[in-house]
Amino acid sequence: NKMKRLFVLFFLMACASVFADKKAALGGMDGFVERMATGGRELGRGNIGAADTSAMPSAYFNPALLAFRSNVGYALAAEKRDLDRAGGSLGIESSVGKRMGIGAAVLYRTDLDFEVINSDDETVGSAQPYFTTTYIGVGYRLTRKDGIGFSLAMSYDNLDISGDYEDADLVDSYQSPVVLNLGWHREWNEHWSTAVVIRNLSFSKN
Repeated sequence: NKMKRLFVLFFLMACASVFADKKAALGGMDGFVERMATGGRELGRGNIGAADTSAMPSAYFNPALLAFRSNVGYALAAEKRDLDRAGGSLGIESSVGKRMGIGAAVLYRTDLDFEVINSDDETVGSAQPYFTTTYIGVGYRLTRKDGIGFSLAMSYDNLDISGDYEDADLVDSYQSPVVLNLGWHREWNEHWSTAVVIRNLSFSKN
């Protein structure tokens, strides 16, 4: 079906990045992407969703939550903040059989008007850096109340400032290695649940 094809596409994109040989003089800003939150409801709650089975997109918050999906779900969010900062997210998730769920999510963040300043505190230009992170995840329900899951994530950053520094050899873009996220979720009753998420595990030289 379409959901499985989409999942395979995201997986192949993530695997392709493992073999990419890209070097950058400037570091990435992947943490900034995650700290801005994702999902309209979760954004209003301070980016909290790791222990909430209804949180979307689960592939970002906690891949174990995918195990509790009973149908196909979609999540779309957009935001505009002070300091000309904007972002959004898209998530697609579906159950697979009685105990498993799969999902994918894309996060996007950008600064619309970022002043570039040189070492003499002079404004030399205006940049629009943007950052994206892609997640694909699988969740499996061990019991009626317990679930585990994992997701793969890959980030791409473009700082958009190298053109403002003529005397420096800078590279704007940075593609992260594929990282692994592990999750566990336990529902104690209808009011209380517990979750543990281990994020951004990587086995690359970077």
